[in-house]
Amino acid sequence: MGTTKKEEEEMSELNKTLARRWFEDLFSRGDLDATKQMLSADFVDHLPREEERGIEELKHYVSTYRTAFPDIQDTVEEIVAEGDKVVVAGGVAVPTRVSSWVSHQPVEKWRLPGCASSALPKTR
Repeated sequence: MGTTKKEEEEMSELNKTLARRWFEDLFSRGDLDATKQMLSADFVDHLPREEERGIEELKHYVSTYRTAFPDIQDTVEEIVAEGDKVVVAGGVAVPTRVSSWVSHQPVEKWRLPGCASSALPKTR
């Protein structure tokens, strides 16, 4: 039996919420506890050069990211979702402070536009 239109719409809305939380709660605020609410234990993040397997690896990545760029802000400007597919348009406000272990001088704040897309596992 296939998915009804109402179920597809509900899945799309749920996935939009998860995508927004990914950027705002996890990366912009550094809320590592949000991973427990958002992700399953067998979560895999498929990155261009590597994969993060499981919540603990993701937490380590986010902690490293937030240590290097403590005031970075990922912004979500628009989210389009259809079923298990999500596209997020937004940007990253590059921080004015950079931690001491990064070998770059602090930069003026600037915005890097971007787009991320995902196929999320079906909830049913």
